[in-house]
Amino acid sequence: DLNPERHRWFDPKTKKGKRAIPIPSELVSTLKLWREKCPKSRLDLVFSNAFGEPANRTGVARHGLKPALAQANIEKNVTVHGLRHTYASMLILLGRPITEISEYLGHADVSITMRVYAHFLKPKKQDTMSDLERLIQNG
Repeated sequence: DLNPERHRWFDPKTKKGKRAIPIPSELVSTLKLWREKCPKSRLDLVFSNAFGEPANRTGVARHGLKPALAQANIEKNVTVHGLRHTYASMLILLGRPITEISEYLGHADVSITMRVYAHFLKPKKQDTMSDLERLIQNG
């Protein structure tokens, strides 16, 4: 191996891949504290493996996500990609506009977001007669 640098950095798949994603101020504060305490790495990474090198997906799941899930008493096997779906699903359930969610996810087009999360976007079936009854009673 002639190149001592084993790590490759890739550009996002689409131009929407580089984006700002809003996060709560409490998370910002926590990340700033971690930045001060985290092991220093030659690549100036905030999250790295024990040797200060970029953590691979398996290492992130095994040494980061799984212990965090265990600490939170969550027994479900959650993947890093699953966290992305959880984030999007929560935003949908909170009523955030689908265009905004699509932008946060970096989808090239809102139709992708709508297709992936269609099951969350379907209106819930309601008993229209009970709605009618409520209207009559509240006259």
